[in-house]
Amino acid sequence: MDFEVVRLLALSLLRAGRIQATSKGQTIDSATGIEARDTFSNNNFFRQASFRPKKGIEFEELVKASEAFRDTFGGEVASSIAGAIAAELRKEIARHEDRLPQRTASSSHRAFPALRSLRVPSVK
Repeated sequence: MDFEVVRLLALSLLRAGRIQATSKGQTIDSATGIEARDTFSNNNFFRQASFRPKKGIEFEELVKASEAFRDTFGGEVASSIAGAIAAELRKEIARHEDRLPQRTASSSHRAFPALRSLRVPSVK
């Protein structure tokens, strides 16, 4: 197989989130970072890099996320797929977004009394 084809395949898998690369002691998770650019554009760095499959989210974690969604928002997630859970979370957060900064500010003052000196108005 041609070297450029292998590089393209590795970069495609990295971009798709299916693998992680390690180059010069740093783990590369994103194809758009500086480390990825340096590794994939330099033949020597690419040949020295190591690649491994990226670990996916365990099913137990997806079940916990679904249960936390139900406990927080009172509804069920349609599917136990990570993308579906994330989409439902985005939708619910967008629906409650207008109240989120107010609650965060007021809870921060209770948790961190030193923040009162910043004179951020507390919402009750």
